[in-house]
Amino acid sequence: MKRLAISTLIAALMHGAACMAATGFADVNKDVHNGTGQPAYGFKIVLLGTPAVIWHYDGYPSDWRFSAFEKIVVSAPEGQTTVLYWSQPLNPAGTPQPIPDCNWVHVGYRLELPADILEAYWTDRNGTLIPGGHVRQATQIVTLENRVLSVTIKNALRDELPLTIRVFGYRLWEGRLGLDSLNRNNPEMALSHFAPVPGAVGDITLAHDESRTFRAEIPASMLGPGGPPALILIKGDPKQESFVDIAQFYYGEPPGFPAVSQVGLVAMVALVLAAGTIVMARRPRHTTA
Repeated sequence: MKRLAISTLIAALMHGAACMAATGFADVNKDVHNGTGQPAYGFKIVLLGTPAVIWHYDGYPSDWRFSAFEKIVVSAPEGQTTVLYWSQPLNPAGTPQPIPDCNWVHVGYRLELPADILEAYWTDRNGTLIPGGHVRQATQIVTLENRVLSVTIKNALRDELPLTIRVFGYRLWEGRLGLDSLNRNNPEMALSHFAPVPGAVGDITLAHDESRTFRAEIPASMLGPGGPPALILIKGDPKQESFVDIAQFYYGEPPGFPAVSQVGLVAMVALVLAAGTIVMARRPRHTTA
């Protein structure tokens, strides 16, 4: 695998739109840990607004996972919200069974545009919050303007309490990954492949509604004939005890759609909040090191 370490974040640029601010599709895969002390029957993520949910991921096939998914629009004090609800859990053998305490599950979703995360929590069999079931998350938004990539991390949680996270790192990738590849069971998501994010080393504590933005200019050398690279970013809680986020942002058609032409832009960002690094790499042609 060819790998290029860099000291600044990098993204790709859509030809013909160099002077326009842009946001693209948002893919997020969350590795979440059941630390409630009891079995869990479901998991919910509450998003602000009514973003288009293009796809969802219900868990690693040979691990604990869910067999049902719903998108529910709810009126709330913040306005309309969208609840992503995973339920009907299965054990690794594919038999119905609640998620035991101290187990991890991978869930993911693809949005047409990023949306603030208001709440995320484990539920009982009725879809109600389990005591101690909150998994406190940060919102992430990526924009691209005039070859400058901006990654914003925000505490939009409705509990209005401070949030401490860590950005573990980034890497660049030719093309983009499907939701099923954005989890820590994929060797390519090992932190050893990632390099530190400039300005985002160590714990980051955000007050309610506070955000932090990290910026970097796109090197012209990255806009070669082989197509633009993807940026993958990782974040999570500082000790990786409750969640690790791998989120990607890109322009063009999502994975599973017709390939993007070489004159189109694909800027993919995977954010995993947990323990930190960031690297730039070319996708292996055959095997990985």
